[in-house]
Amino acid sequence: MKAEHSETDKRLMTIVHFNRIAMQRGEAEVWTVHNSLGCFNVIEVRMNCPMHTVYAPNGRPPRAKFKGTARLIIVNSVAYLS
Repeated sequence: MKAEHSETDKRLMTIVHFNRIAMQRGEAEVWTVHNSLGCFNVIEVRMNCPMHTVYAPNGRPPRAKFKGTARLIIVNSVAYLS
């Protein structure tokens, strides 16, 4: 499989959250992955690294997100964090 997006071997601060706006538009479940190289929309996220979970109980968007340092590879709209 050829990677659609591949980063250097550096671990970068990465934030992952559910894309509620896309869901409200009727699109399939979409996750958004942010790091210093950009913002990427994917349909699945596979994490193999420690991530910190942040929850905003008052409904501030995004209500829940994952945050931590990781290497990111995206293949066929699946983000692999290690």
